Amino acid sequence: EYVDRLLRLPLFLTTPTAHVAPDDIADGLTLTGYFMEERLFGGLNRGMPPERTRLVGRILKSRQS
Repeated sequence: EYVDRLLRLPLFLTTPTAHVAPDDIADGLTLTGYFMEERLFGGLNRGMPPERTRLVGRILKSRQS
């Protein structure tokens, strides 16, 4: 089934008044990263810009601190 392959929606996308938790930010970055790779950069035969990769890495690392 497809359920195992679905990306999690950040809570703030479905509930505008929801508190934005670090896990929601991580889910949002995963979601946007997927579409950027598949729909934007994939069509250009390019990979994700290293600047975004570094930014996401820093954000996720700070979440663990």
